[in-house]
Amino acid sequence: KYDNLSDIYTIQFENILNPDYYNILIKFSGKISDDDGIIKYYHKQSNRKYIYTRFEPISARKCYPCWDEPKYRVKYRTSIEINDNSYLVLFNTDPELINNISPNKIIYVFKETIPMSSYVNSFIIAKYTYIEAVSKHNIRMRVYIPSDIRDISCGDFALECGIKMLDFIIEYYGISFPYNKIDFIPINNTSAMGMENYGLIFYDIDYLLFDVKTSTINQRIQIAHVIAHELVHQWF
Repeated sequence: KYDNLSDIYTIQFENILNPDYYNILIKFSGKISDDDGIIKYYHKQSNRKYIYTRFEPISARKCYPCWDEPKYRVKYRTSIEINDNSYLVLFNTDPELINNISPNKIIYVFKETIPMSSYVNSFIIAKYTYIEAVSKHNIRMRVYIPSDIRDISCGDFALECGIKMLDFIIEYYGISFPYNKIDFIPINNTSAMGMENYGLIFYDIDYLLFDVKTSTINQRIQIAHVIAHELVHQWF
């Protein structure tokens, strides 16, 4: 039965189940929207198209059945199928397998996550290039850049800041980052300057990419501030 007030679906069995491991298979259809859950967004000025997630605070339940509360943490093992190989699929973890079944069917199978809250579980499907560096703690950091932007040096400042801050935070807290990668993702349509999805941080594009010719020192300071804020959130 379904409880509208608590948004909880309860399954009651006819017989008492013996202690064991059981699998429950649920058929579920999520809804794509323009504000939360799974979002489909089109940026007219640049012709950029995104499908991405905005789960905070309790919109993961619009994508899949889950205990959509911060205190509940589980491991995620996720696969995503797309029908256009010109798009990238990015998730909290790196792909374990990319299966090109045909030009119109590509399946990404991602590595299992650590236990985490539903609101920092995330993915994005978009067209990007990227620049990358590896920290002295052997964590790969990438700054993704929309593929229509030809001058990829616009991400250099964010990458420089990110690597320095990541190493500093690890040493300051004495706690390493559990994944071998962190991705910075610029989006034209965000509800905030940034969102601390675990290993897949989303940024408002103006708070990540920096054009040396047109941007100001104040914008550099804002970018550095937002990157520091979102990186610290990976621990808190």
